[in-house]
Amino acid sequence: PSLRQLGVTFVRMHRTEEAHTFLQRALEWKSKAQDDDLTATLYHLACNQIMFKPPLLDEAEGTLERLLTRLSTQSVHRAATLQQLGRICSRRGRLEKAEAYTRQALATYLDVYDSDAHLNVSSTYLALGNVKMNQKDFPEAMAALQNALRIRQVIYGSTAHCDISTVLRELGKAARGAGNLEQAKEFLVEERRILTQLAEEDCGSSRAAQDQDPAEGEGRLRMALASNLQWLKTVARDAGDSDSVRTLTGELAQLAKVPPSSAPPTGGAGASSLAPAPAPPLIQAVLAPHTLEAVLSARQAARQFAREHGKKSGNMPPLRSSSSEENGGQEEKTAPPRSFGELAKAANQLQDALSQLEKNELRLEDSRVSRFALALAGLLAAIQSDGDAGSGAGNMDHGGMQQEIRPGIVFAAADELRSSLRSLDLDVVD
Repeated sequence: PSLRQLGVTFVRMHRTEEAHTFLQRALEWKSKAQDDDLTATLYHLACNQIMFKPPLLDEAEGTLERLLTRLSTQSVHRAATLQQLGRICSRRGRLEKAEAYTRQALATYLDVYDSDAHLNVSSTYLALGNVKMNQKDFPEAMAALQNALRIRQVIYGSTAHCDISTVLRELGKAARGAGNLEQAKEFLVEERRILTQLAEEDCGSSRAAQDQDPAEGEGRLRMALASNLQWLKTVARDAGDSDSVRTLTGELAQLAKVPPSSAPPTGGAGASSLAPAPAPPLIQAVLAPHTLEAVLSARQAARQFAREHGKKSGNMPPLRSSSSEENGGQEEKTAPPRSFGELAKAANQLQDALSQLEKNELRLEDSRVSRFALALAGLLAAIQSDGDAGSGAGNMDHGGMQQEIRPGIVFAAADELRSSLRSLDLDVVD
C-alpha cells in the first residue's frame, strides 16, 4: 500500500498519531516527486487533525484552506471541503463565517447533483440549521432542518433510521426556541417512536447502514434515548406539565441504572503488535476543562445536599469510610450545608455539560462516554425529580413547580457519576 493508503487506514482506526505521520510523509514524497495531485492526501490529513484529542483546529483549517485553492469551483470535493470549514468555524464560535462556508457548500452540492435527494445535501441543511439555532434565528433554522428531514424521508422512505431521528431532535429544539412547545413535543415524540422501534429491532436498520458492531449500536441508541427523554422533559417543564415531568424523570433514572451490555475492548494475549500507546485521560477529550470543573462542583453540591437533608430526616445511610487508597482510611469530611439555590445552579451546570457532550462524537464511539452521559442525565433527573411528597424529601420551587428531591436517589446518582468519571481515567475522591 502507498503512504497515503496507510495513513487513511490509520485514520479509520482512529489512530491519529500514526495517521499523521504517514500522511505527512505522503505529502513530502509527492512534493519531491513534483506530483500536483495532493487533494485526497490533504483532505484526509485535515480530517485526521480534527480527530486529534483535543482537535488541532488551527492546523485543520489551514490544511483545508490550502486544499480549497487546488479544487475546481464546482465539485463534490470542494463542497465537502467547504462543509468541513463550516464545521470548524461553528465549533470555534465564528458563526457568521460558519454560515458563509455552509451556504457555499450547499450551493455547490445543489449545482453538482441532479437533484437535492442526496445525504450530502441533507447533512449540509442540518449543519446550516444548527448554525442558525446557535445564532438564535429559529425560523431560519426550522426551514433548513425541514429540508434536511424532507430529503432523508425521501431517501429512507418508511424505514426507521437514526439519520431521521437526529433531524427530528434538532427540529424539536428549534421549535422550542421559537416558542412553539406543542410542535416541539410532536417532533420529539416522533423521534422517540423511531428510537424505540430501532431498539426493538436490535438496532438493525441503524447498524446495517452504519456498519456498527453491537456495542456501538447499543451505545448510540442509549445516548440518543437519554437525550430525547431529557428534551421531552425540558419541553414538558416549559409547558407546566408536571405529570409528564414526573414520568420522564422516572424513565431517565431507570435508563441510567441499566449498565451497558459490553465493556470497551481491551488488549489481551492475542492483541495486535500495532496496538496504540497508552492515551491521556479520556475525560480530556470529552469535556472542556472548565465544564469538567463545573460538573465536579455540581456533583459535590448535589451529594452534600443529599447528605445534609438526608440527615435531617434520618433517611440517609451512616457516614461511610473511604478506602485507604482514596484518603488513607480517614472518615469523609462534611462540607457546609448546601442550599436549594446551589442545587439549582448544579442542575444548570449538568445541563450545560450534557449539551456540550451532545456535540462530541465520542459519545457514539465509546461505551464509557455513553455511560458518563447517562450518569450526567441520571443525576440531573434526580435533583430535578418531581413526585409525591414523602419522608426525607426536600422541595425546590423550579419554574413555578414544586420539585421533590429524594436524598437517597441523589446520593446514588452522584456515586454512579463518580464511577463513570473513573472509567474515563479521572480519579474522583470523596
